[in-house]
Amino acid sequence: MLDRVAIISATAQTDPLLGNPHVRVRFHPDVAASVREFTRANVFKRLAIVLDGDVISVASLRMPIDEGELLIENIASMSEASRLAKELDKAAIK
Repeated sequence: MLDRVAIISATAQTDPLLGNPHVRVRFHPDVAASVREFTRANVFKRLAIVLDGDVISVASLRMPIDEGELLIENIASMSEASRLAKELDKAAIK
């Protein structure tokens, strides 16, 4: 659906209330409308994140991505969140 140009950044973070690790992915404003349309049509479905033909993460889409940011949650550890964020951030065109 999207390519490397769509991603601005990806960062590993910790939920301030619960302490759970997650990855915040920011999309380029030029793709915000297509991300919103796609995610609205696919709420409660599985979303695969694929880089260079390899699936690096699969998540359930719980709500539309209306603001141009995706949170990838239910990550087992902060080290796993950091690994995923680095892969996504490295793939982003800067």
